[in-house]
Amino acid sequence: MNRTARRKKLFEIVVEEIKVLIQADGLVPGDKLPTERDLIEILNVSRTSLREALIVLQNSGYLNIIQGKGIFLNKDLRSEPLKDDLDDEKYLGYLHEARIIIECQLAKLAAERATSGDIKRLKEDLKRMENPRLSLKERIQADYDFHYGISDSAKNPILNEMLKQINEELYEARSITLSFPKGREKAITAHRRIYEAINQNDKTGAEKEMRRHIDEVYMAQKQIHVLKQQEKEEN
Repeated sequence: MNRTARRKKLFEIVVEEIKVLIQADGLVPGDKLPTERDLIEILNVSRTSLREALIVLQNSGYLNIIQGKGIFLNKDLRSEPLKDDLDDEKYLGYLHEARIIIECQLAKLAAERATSGDIKRLKEDLKRMENPRLSLKERIQADYDFHYGISDSAKNPILNEMLKQINEELYEARSITLSFPKGREKAITAHRRIYEAINQNDKTGAEKEMRRHIDEVYMAQKQIHVLKQQEKEEN
């Protein structure tokens, strides 16, 4: 099945519309986007959908949102990957491979290079994930922050940028996983194991636990894909 045939959620559509707006206006990294209020009027969307889209674009490295200053383009959009030419199942496999190559290495390097400040940051992000009072958006943000904390601890800016390239595609998987109590607890356990390995400078353990976590997310994504296929066939 071609990815374009999938019914997109509203925030996903808004993400694409913002990208089109950026390209149509010829914006380059460093340029300022319209305000949230203006974007709501331009795109004719709700504040909730817009903010969900902005979170996705910020976490994927496209935008830099500075409180009190505005929304700025952080990455050139003139060269986009042609992911829509791939069917869903193959794309999930490629994404899984990319995560294994990039994030397992990041975890291994983090276990070797993390400073006391890095460890403190990871611990704080983990505590946020464990907080049962957080909203779903806040849980997703804490999850993103934890993974970027590992990336920053690895002290490799090139791998950091590569992580940003793939993180946008994980929003839906994180959203579904963290929506349910069992999925949330499983994610917290996985992140706790990764944190402990990094904290103990256990390079092999950090790499192993990250691999286990990525494999679990991949299996969840495949199950979601199967359910969507069944739903489409029934309709």
